[in-house]
Amino acid sequence: MENPRDDNAISIAHRVLQAGILFLKEIGVPESEVFAALQRCSTQSAPLDSPPLSDMTEAIAQISRLLWQWRTSPAFTSDAGVPLPLPRTGVTSLEFLSQKCNISNIGDLVALALSMGCLEERDGLLWPSGREVKIPETGPIQLWYDANVACRALESLAFNAHSRKSGRETQFQRFAHQNRLDKSHLPLFRRFVREQGESFLESIDDWMERHKVDDNASDTTEVSIHTFVWTSDFYSNDADDATTKTQLIPKAESD
Repeated sequence: MENPRDDNAISIAHRVLQAGILFLKEIGVPESEVFAALQRCSTQSAPLDSPPLSDMTEAIAQISRLLWQWRTSPAFTSDAGVPLPLPRTGVTSLEFLSQKCNISNIGDLVALALSMGCLEERDGLLWPSGREVKIPETGPIQLWYDANVACRALESLAFNAHSRKSGRETQFQRFAHQNRLDKSHLPLFRRFVREQGESFLESIDDWMERHKVDDNASDTTEVSIHTFVWTSDFYSNDADDATTKTQLIPKAESD
């Protein structure tokens, strides 16, 4: 947006900041730390060199690679193409599969994959439980995941805004919107988006797996796709949550 009016710029800044503050409070960042970070950012002319979060990126990538090989290798699937249940060790085992994927810390990955719902274990056998990763409700994995979604969304928007001003190609950015959806259809809408979104993301994931390079390749980059649903009444089904939202995000005063 080029040269917005001052009041419009303030409204934009207010909404972005209040959404960010709400997000940080919801994931457990103390209010004092939120405002200390805002103060530091307001006095810095360059991006802060903040210490990284506990990085789950490589572990998630290894789990994805392991599951991909499991689902696509004839040695680890049935005649119908269904992944076979595997023991942890042995000739045809998860340990053997991890060696084919150049993964050494298979014990730690199995524990992580089980906690995220990527694997199931029964009677000493493991098998993929589906392609949807179930993020725990609390803990470092949840913090890493939520922070990455929020940061990558804002970084992508910033890149596209900069690219439009400089005449460069932007990253893909689209949305579908309806401001008069029958509220009774909201559960159906969420189920429809979940089913369609999973199918879309699986096709993207398959493409990325087919085009990845070896771990020792030097000329690589990291890419990701994030999808989410937004509704105007996130908190409307719970009076307490509605009150909390009002307290966390006061409406901007109109001058």
